[in-house]
Amino acid sequence: MLQLVDADPRLKGQVEIKRWNELERELQEGILAERVWQKGELREPVIAPSEVDMVALQVEGKEIRRVIAAYSCKSSAAERYQQDLFWAERLRGRGIRFCFVTLDEVFLRYALRGGEASKGVRLAMALYDRVYLFTTEELHHGTAVFQPINNIADDLAKWLEVL
Repeated sequence: MLQLVDADPRLKGQVEIKRWNELERELQEGILAERVWQKGELREPVIAPSEVDMVALQVEGKEIRRVIAAYSCKSSAAERYQQDLFWAERLRGRGIRFCFVTLDEVFLRYALRGGEASKGVRLAMALYDRVYLFTTEELHHGTAVFQPINNIADDLAKWLEVL
């Protein structure tokens, strides 16, 4: 993912991909977090960080201009839906695209061959802005959401232009 973005001349010097643990604390506890109040507590909220796996940042020199997209990266979607549903809603409300990068065979089979969409496939098409799959084959179904990982730079270039 990092190599695809770094190799694209349209993104050079404008987009930077960072892992969660590489992010500045202001991002981790700011735009990529939610303040929640513990049951019965009135004074101090707790900061609940999204802990997404990676983010795409629009940069200008050393300055971060905005967060373009957040990426949840897992081999399978099953354990992520509940958490991702919460964060997709919150981050989209802040103008951040929410994407999933996966090796999940169920998604790949559907995107390649179609057929009856499983509950998981339908949920993914509703939940994520993009689901990036590791394939070089041409996808035919659900392509508004399902894309080969190689298309990540194209999407970032489009989203970079949209404010």
